[in-house]
Amino acid sequence: MKKRIYTIPLVCLLSYTVLTYFPLIYKYLPILGQLKIVLVSGILLLVSYSTSRAQYTNTTAFKNSIVFSWMWFLCIMCLGLLVSTDRGQTLNIIILNVKFLIVFLVMIKIVDSEERLNIVLKAFVACGIGMAFSTVFNYLMGNSEYLLGGYRGLAIESGIFADPNDLGLFLNATLPFTLYFLMKSKKKLFPLFGVLTIVTAIMFTFSRGGFLGLCVTGVGFYLFFAKKQKKYIFLLLIIAILFWSFAPQSYKERIATITDVKADANTGLTGTRIDAWRIVTSQAGNDWLLGVGAGNSLYIAGRAMNDWHSLHNTFLEVFVEMGIAALFLYIGFFVIPFKQYKSLLRSNDKGASTVDTVLFKTLLISLMSYGVTAFFLPQAYSAIIYTLTGIAVIEAELTKKKLAAATD
Repeated sequence: MKKRIYTIPLVCLLSYTVLTYFPLIYKYLPILGQLKIVLVSGILLLVSYSTSRAQYTNTTAFKNSIVFSWMWFLCIMCLGLLVSTDRGQTLNIIILNVKFLIVFLVMIKIVDSEERLNIVLKAFVACGIGMAFSTVFNYLMGNSEYLLGGYRGLAIESGIFADPNDLGLFLNATLPFTLYFLMKSKKKLFPLFGVLTIVTAIMFTFSRGGFLGLCVTGVGFYLFFAKKQKKYIFLLLIIAILFWSFAPQSYKERIATITDVKADANTGLTGTRIDAWRIVTSQAGNDWLLGVGAGNSLYIAGRAMNDWHSLHNTFLEVFVEMGIAALFLYIGFFVIPFKQYKSLLRSNDKGASTVDTVLFKTLLISLMSYGVTAFFLPQAYSAIIYTLTGIAVIEAELTKKKLAAATD
């Protein structure tokens, strides 16, 4: 008998995904926020999974090294309470990450087939396209309340992704999967619309980190796909030409400032986020083991720079707030999927040639794009990295099943 695709836990996971990554829904249905519907979805997800966990077949998902890394990461975060400058702030971040981790752990168990993974990815991509469309619409309509500084496009006025840089990070994470559906789908129109809308929205955010992440997506797409399939080179060129041709002159000027970093001869300061990177990291050098507590890097900036400045670098944020071990674990979230992909290729060479690596490659591109964009943003505790690493674990599980079936 064919396994039922939609289950109550899967529906709860889809609800959680949409309610997290498409916060525009609260603008039109504010009652959902009042009901704390994301929390309700998470609770229902956990309860429904607990009562039906025997039917899911990702039996070794919890043994994946990514899972162990997240567990240790959270343990180090909890130890940070002992040295935290602001224990209340650290505790709030711990609670937030526990919620993310619970969803992550249930997700990697219940998404145990290609069909279910495809559904979750479509929901994730649809959220990205929806947020991108809102950004483009607001920008073209000149809605001042959605233009930060009068020129940087936004999808939403407040809350998650209300900052153009954070929005660019999310859009860069979803773009590779949108390209994946463009490659795999027989009906190309909607995925193509999605790709063009997301690329345009990234431009309208005027995010320099977003631009670099977009470039990484293009390079990754070329190396993994276009280099071997010439038709995709043409697609990349068309998108790149259209992107730069229609980019406002002010956008081109802003992007040009990426390399325009000059230190003042007297103070040594550059007037950029690099100052915060250098000063805050040097001040936190004595706390390299456990850091100063999750969420507390801004206190160091406040004391050292007389400015409550966010440390606009996710990796340095992890190091300063949680120490060297946490930084290695966080880097592992980007490295481990690459190692698992290499292992897949070696297994494929042994005869299991039916294994499809396209989605795994797409995931790696998304992680690269996310990592580069996050290098310029304070997003150490984002839900997005949990989702991407969750997809990595699921892909590893599904690959194992395919390899086992191919060798039986």
